[in-house]
Amino acid sequence: MCQVLLNLGEMINMAEKTYVEEPCGYCAGAGEVEGETCIACKGNKTFMVAEPPVQCQFCKGRGYLMIGAPCRTCKGTGWMGIKKK
Repeated sequence: MCQVLLNLGEMINMAEKTYVEEPCGYCAGAGEVEGETCIACKGNKTFMVAEPPVQCQFCKGRGYLMIGAPCRTCKGTGWMGIKKK
């Protein structure tokens, strides 16, 4: 059996994540869909996604399974690991 000892600084660094800005899947980064503010990004056009960016496996990064209904898994973002505000 192997025992690993970590100090507090090492544990904090392991918990830190880096994020990269990626376009909203639902509106394709436009901020609006059919003339209305995007319901997924609320017009912000992008999301902060944990690196490495991983597209939603259910909607394949589109943000919806059927037009007009955001993906329930990624909530329309098209990404997994979205940074909470």
